[in-house]
Order: sequence, then C-alpha cells, then structure tokens
Amino acid sequence: MFWSKSEPELKPEPSKQTKQTKQYTIEDFVDHSEPTPEEMDRVDRLEREISDLRAQVGDLKVDFGGLKSSLASTEASLVAWFDEHIQQLAVLAAQKLESEIFLSSLEKEQIQEKIEQAVEEKFQAEGKELGRAIYSAVVKKITGR
Repeated sequence: MFWSKSEPELKPEPSKQTKQTKQYTIEDFVDHSEPTPEEMDRVDRLEREISDLRAQVGDLKVDFGGLKSSLASTEASLVAWFDEHIQQLAVLAAQKLESEIFLSSLEKEQIQEKIEQAVEEKFQAEGKELGRAIYSAVVKKITGR
C-alpha cells in the first residue's frame, strides 16, 4: 500500500514499540571481495615465514635430542678419562711415597687403597658438580634463560 502525502504518517505508540536487536553473524564481518595483490604477497610471505619457523622448531627438537645424547656421551667419556687419570695419579703417588719410605707390600697396598679412595671421593664430588654445571649450561643455552 502506498501512502499519499496528504495522509498522516502512522507511528506506533511509544508503549507499543518493540525493541529488536540485530543478531550478528560472522558473515557480517567477512569481506567477500577479492584480495589485492599486496595482500596476497603479504599472505604468501607470512606463510613462508610460518613454514620456516616450523622447520626451525623441528630442527631444534632434533638438536635437543642430539644434545641429550651428546651430553650423555660427554659424561661417559669424562668419567672414563677421570677414572684413568685417578688410577695413574694413585700409582704415581704410591711410587713417590715408596721411593721416600721403604714399606712392606702390605703397607703399600693399604696406602694405595686409601689414596685411591680419597681421590675417588674427591672425583665423585667434583664430577657431580661438573655434571650439574654442564647440564645448567645446556638448559640455559636451550631455553635462553
């Protein structure tokens, strides 16, 4: 029905007005126009950066696994090296002591045993500290803290 200009415009009474709220959907905010070449270039660049970052994360995971096995290998070689050198130092100390004092073979064995025990105790204490320091350095390097 068309209203003529002469007819008065009908307005609902204020008490009878109904409030309608618009329900928004995701489509109300989506731009359906084609992206510009600049936008496409930016999206491509960002996708390449994401791909590069994913590759770096994968490499870091592999590096971390390698660091753990490398740390275990380094620890084993350090323990072997210290054990060998402790034995050599104990023999050398016993030889020096023997050259200064004439001892019976039983006394030599007892002294050498005590020296080895003392050196081993010292080695264990310092070895644990060295292991903690290496572990802390690796964790600090990996986490950046």
